[in-house]
Amino acid sequence: MFSEKNRVRRTVSFKLHNDIKTKTETNLKANLINLKKEISDLFAHPELVYQYKFLRRIALSILEIAYGAKRAKAFTDQAFSAEQIEHFLTTPLGAPFVAKTTLAKAALNFSEQDPLESDLHEILTEIAAYGPKFTLQLLRIFSFNDTTHAIH
Repeated sequence: MFSEKNRVRRTVSFKLHNDIKTKTETNLKANLINLKKEISDLFAHPELVYQYKFLRRIALSILEIAYGAKRAKAFTDQAFSAEQIEHFLTTPLGAPFVAKTTLAKAALNFSEQDPLESDLHEILTEIAAYGPKFTLQLLRIFSFNDTTHAIH
């Protein structure tokens, strides 16, 4: 069937573990910085919680961070920070931000719900109302560093 001259030699190469690790860490850090900026904007302008584009950006950021944290857990030097970030996103918030669902689930279900009645809107409304008093704690949760951990 195949003759010798029709064969093509293909070289397959795989990405190095370090390249994947670096890319995962870089993407997660960039997404965390973006989410911190958006939450800071929410503290400064609570009316943003009523804008669809803002809610959509937050939802996408949360989903990207949840995915990045899950991938980063595979790397031992960032595992603790990634676990803490994933835990925060996948656990319902407590007082004063009482929520019936998690941030990750609210972000995932956002496109299926009416934006102004969505779970994400409710959570962000609570954060906008009480958040300025807890700015340091909220923003520290989204720290990702291989030497300092997210929650001390």
